[in-house]
Amino acid sequence: MGIPRVYNQATEGAVVSYDWFELSDGTGYKTFYGFSTDRPSTSGELQLLTTSPLYSDSKVVSGTTTVGISLSGVYTSKFNLSKNIKGNSYISFGWWSNTNDMFPFCKIYKTEGSTDTLIGEASGALVSNAPLSLPKVTTLRADLPLTHFKKNDILKLKVGITAAAGGAGAISNFGQDPMNRDDLKIVPSTDNTTTKIIFNVPFVPDL
Repeated sequence: MGIPRVYNQATEGAVVSYDWFELSDGTGYKTFYGFSTDRPSTSGELQLLTTSPLYSDSKVVSGTTTVGISLSGVYTSKFNLSKNIKGNSYISFGWWSNTNDMFPFCKIYKTEGSTDTLIGEASGALVSNAPLSLPKVTTLRADLPLTHFKKNDILKLKVGITAAAGGAGAISNFGQDPMNRDDLKIVPSTDNTTTKIIFNVPFVPDL
């Protein structure tokens, strides 16, 4: 008598887990963190989104801002499965500047091939008293329309600080470290701030 062959049943497609739900509209949220990786100096840093807290190569983005010019970072994640995004996204990050009249902002894109499509953006309030107000944590809300991401499409988050009329020549920085380590100007261990970029993305779950 031969040994019987047993065939396992085919498994269902991978189930995506969500960190939290907005019950009123059935939206499932995933939390992403912005970070940087080390690259050769000719290429600069690579900025990405991760769902797992890890150490960023650089804790902050720092530079000079002039009127109407932004200090920013662009963080990306490539989709391996088709998914839909829709609803309010929430972006939090800590920042500092040595002068007045600065404001934070974010922009969210879908990248398909080499084409960027803006799907959401928001700006924060103008900070006009830097010594008393900074460093601080900004939380922005950007409403995203129903957007389909297919395999290999890219979710792109741009965050940063822009100088208004009184902010010429400012030195500014913002955090990009999922591990929330202290920096020289943004010091989470002693200040009510953070060096994390936290990006809560609203997915339409397959329930």
